[in-house]
Amino acid sequence: MDSAQSSTTTVTKEVLLDAASNRVWQALTDKDQMKEWYFTLTDFRPEVGFEFSFSGTGAKGETYVHLCRVTEVIPGKKLQYTWTYKGLPGTSLVTFELTPEGAKTRLRLTHEGLQSFAQNGPDFLADSFNQGWTALIEKSIGAYLEKTA
Repeated sequence: MDSAQSSTTTVTKEVLLDAASNRVWQALTDKDQMKEWYFTLTDFRPEVGFEFSFSGTGAKGETYVHLCRVTEVIPGKKLQYTWTYKGLPGTSLVTFELTPEGAKTRLRLTHEGLQSFAQNGPDFLADSFNQGWTALIEKSIGAYLEKTA
């Protein structure tokens, strides 16, 4: 796995996954696969304009409802969506990019605009997002793909 970068406004994670790009794309876009490594979604479609939501838990057990809208799709290569929270200020953008490297796939995650959430408290600081994405991108998705190989 490769390293990660973090700044006050953007978190970037990049990993080389031992799976073909079509398998990684399915893990990123199929709601049944997403629940195994990401969050449980009632529905998801990789279509521009598609809106979805899911709940997450904060450090002290608070529940936050994430509201997202797909903004860009290049099938098998790129998925991008907005990321906001119900009842809280701030908007950010999440981008997943896939690059085939032989039988493996390089996955790059970029979450930008995080400074817009800072006023919402410690659960919304860039370090918190960095920790969350580290767990999901550097651990969970790879473990899921390995388990289902």
